[in-house]
Amino acid sequence: MNKVFLIDIGNSSIDVGVGSKRGVRFLFKLSASEDSFPWLRQKLGNRGENSYLIFSSVVPSLSKSLRFFLKKNFLILECGKEVQIPIRNLYYKKKEVGQDRLLNCFAARQLYEKTRVVVDLGTALTFDFISEAGEYLGGLIVPGASLSRKALLQRAALLPQEVRFRPPKNLIAKTTAGCINAGIYFGYSLMIKGVLDYYRRKLKNDFVSLGCGGDIRYISLKLSSLDYLEPYLSLKGLYLLAKYRNII
Repeated sequence: MNKVFLIDIGNSSIDVGVGSKRGVRFLFKLSASEDSFPWLRQKLGNRGENSYLIFSSVVPSLSKSLRFFLKKNFLILECGKEVQIPIRNLYYKKKEVGQDRLLNCFAARQLYEKTRVVVDLGTALTFDFISEAGEYLGGLIVPGASLSRKALLQRAALLPQEVRFRPPKNLIAKTTAGCINAGIYFGYSLMIKGVLDYYRRKLKNDFVSLGCGGDIRYISLKLSSLDYLEPYLSLKGLYLLAKYRNII
């Protein structure tokens, strides 16, 4: 059975999966560091000259490291270079848009045909909009939940240095850590809802919205008005792209 390894390199973490005719399977998550690749090479092993690895990256230095450490182990295809994502890009400067955003929109439309908005909560919170015809329209970029929390704790002298996230039960918290958690949980959930509600009014019709990203756990599906959650949407996108290219 043909297999293809799938790697999504983000600013904070690297997701690794594998795809076959049976579907896609998440394997593990690594820190977004050059130090991760020697271990990854040992873990994946030498699969032979006919084994494919397809990846997307928003960190050029890590793209180079992946190629350096794994070029003898796989036939490597990178989104935006060896393989193009089959979605029409309506950005004014097309090279400015991250391949991860195009990949997510491609995957979302393949999984849920009526998707018009993809909300990705990672290092950044991004909203990506898709036309009815399946074109990439552009979007919004906001600092992500973890990044905002980290900046807040670093810059406010009287706040604790560490706050572990726990979904709050109530809007009004009665401890400082609880207030921060509630601010992240309700703030990001309602921000997402606000953008989606505004866009629905603008379009004057309903649509499918999809949430993804490593920090999507910080929000409420109900409060945000998102229709679906796909935490590993990028890996599924790489898998669908491999099928599109007849690699699997």
